[in-house]
Amino acid sequence: SKSHLRSAHSFQSIGDSPDNDPHYFDENIPTFSHKMTAELSNQKLIRSVITQNIDSLHLRSGISRSQLVELYGNAFVEVCPKCGIEYLRDFEVIQVNQSTNKTGRYCTRCTVPLEDTLVDFADKCPRHVYKQALEHSKKCDLVIVIGSSLKLNPARNLVLQTINKN
Repeated sequence: SKSHLRSAHSFQSIGDSPDNDPHYFDENIPTFSHKMTAELSNQKLIRSVITQNIDSLHLRSGISRSQLVELYGNAFVEVCPKCGIEYLRDFEVIQVNQSTNKTGRYCTRCTVPLEDTLVDFADKCPRHVYKQALEHSKKCDLVIVIGSSLKLNPARNLVLQTINKN
């Protein structure tokens, strides 16, 4: 399924496979790095977190939604395409059909079908998400990279934007 393909992307860096554990995301808990990032955020020592991860661990660790930019979406979030309300779930959001990103649930405000937020391999990061990440990158004076080789864009480009801003 489409969700399975996108989930597989996040396992490449740790050498595991979603086929080995279908409940990997459900049982995953924030690491020390996630918790320390959240603590720095809560103490106002960092203003934003830009992540390539889709596992919701930054939110689970306590980083506020307003400080978090998820470049490839979140496997636990559905969004209403009409009014923009996000629904954070305690389960991995799955599409009901491979040809659409509809999840089978409906917005409680406007009753429009909800959509997942994940980005497929062939797709680029959504323009509005990249723009938000780029704004944060251009304003910051320090970048801390944790758990990434930064071999892929757009994350690598965001770091370069910070380095080259002066």
